[in-house]
Amino acid sequence: MNKANPSLRGAITLGMASAIDYVLQFILPIILVRSLESVEFGQYRVLWLITNTVMAIAPLYMPQSLFYFLPRAGTQRAFYIANVIWFLVLMAFLAALVISPWNPIRPDIMHNIPGEDSLVPAFVSLWVGSMLIEWLANTEGRIDAQARIVVIFSLLRVVIVGLTAWMTNDLLAVFISMTVLAMLRCLYILLDTVRRYGIDVLKPKKQLMREQLTYAGPFGIAGMFYALRMQSDQWIAASIFSLQQFASFSISLVVLPLANLIRQAVSNAILPAMNTCHHAGDIHGAIKINRDANTLTAVLLFPILAFLFVFAEDVISLIYTDQYVAGVSPMRVYLLGLAGQALVVNNVLITLAQGGFQMRLNGFILPIAILLSFWGAHTFGLMGAALGSAVTQWASHLINIQHVSHISNIGMSHLLNWLALSQFALAAIVAGFLAYASSSVLDFGNPFSELIISGMVLCVVYAVAVLQTRSIRQLYVRLRH
Repeated sequence: MNKANPSLRGAITLGMASAIDYVLQFILPIILVRSLESVEFGQYRVLWLITNTVMAIAPLYMPQSLFYFLPRAGTQRAFYIANVIWFLVLMAFLAALVISPWNPIRPDIMHNIPGEDSLVPAFVSLWVGSMLIEWLANTEGRIDAQARIVVIFSLLRVVIVGLTAWMTNDLLAVFISMTVLAMLRCLYILLDTVRRYGIDVLKPKKQLMREQLTYAGPFGIAGMFYALRMQSDQWIAASIFSLQQFASFSISLVVLPLANLIRQAVSNAILPAMNTCHHAGDIHGAIKINRDANTLTAVLLFPILAFLFVFAEDVISLIYTDQYVAGVSPMRVYLLGLAGQALVVNNVLITLAQGGFQMRLNGFILPIAILLSFWGAHTFGLMGAALGSAVTQWASHLINIQHVSHISNIGMSHLLNWLALSQFALAAIVAGFLAYASSSVLDFGNPFSELIISGMVLCVVYAVAVLQTRSIRQLYVRLRH
């Protein structure tokens, strides 16, 4: 139990940093939709779709493999990090080639994007090459440092890109500012690692590289399948619908980082402790850490999902203008899928080196997600395009739970705190219903006041309901001690 507490406190630290990051990145599209034409905003979203797709493939889980290797590395820490740095440099170079004009089969969606010939490949390659910045401090156990890095670079992104868009109203200038930001990320990670590890951090070791690739490969392919599954609906929407419609669809995706920031902050904080428990032969301790982390995720996530589901139209209209209100229905589909984040046991699979299983499962589910989204887009429009990722999220979580139970000989009832999850979900549903009822009965004067007061009603009702449960009191005791 004692081993879990520092991890959960670290989860809160990273969670707060991620929350700040989310708020800042939430602000950026607000600036962009008011500074760019809807077609240009659609092109901006297409660039990030391309970047995120490359990011799903290129890293091959090498940065995250440091969670596993650094606690076991001894005096070899610098060489493991060096291997990751050079691996990312190689993948960044390959990424630039793939999306450059030299590639005869690059997607048609890239045509007519400002800077498609040189600026776009440069940005994508620099972003891939700098992605170690998102993981390194955390894998070393420097939670506070990772939190500062997240906040500082998120603030820089909003200031540099947002001010450029606001002052120029020019998409090409926005892309240039994004490339400058990517260069700053590369410069920071290079100077920081050399300062702390010396020149050895630039000297890869072939033997260790094979060891890292053997471990990371299955997880990397599994993660690639998962990320492509989550992005397939965007590619389908971008291919079937107009740029203006895709811009509205992309607005619905703003909820995805919201759940991921909570989930990822918790996961990143607990993985070192889970690996330490497993290395000591304490699989029950590792699963207990994950169970508490899921409970913490649920208590934070469920009320946010409930509020956004109920007030999706008001949120989009107020923040992104009525021009993007078509994103309401796919947003609600995504929110239903994100509720499954409270059931995640991927960290246990990572700790138990079950990359092969995740690779096979995600490879099997990927074509199902694509077919669901393709069918849904043609049948239900924008809302249907979101079906693939939402439905398959729940399916994969439930299959993972069954597999962990099988390989650990621990009953499914003990892998998660099902009672707490049910209580928190019910409290969020009731709170959302009462918040909606209050907004329907009372006249708040304007949409902003309605959202604020309704949100307060939801929070108060949810807090009162949750505080009556024994589950939240038990979680509080573990966090405190």
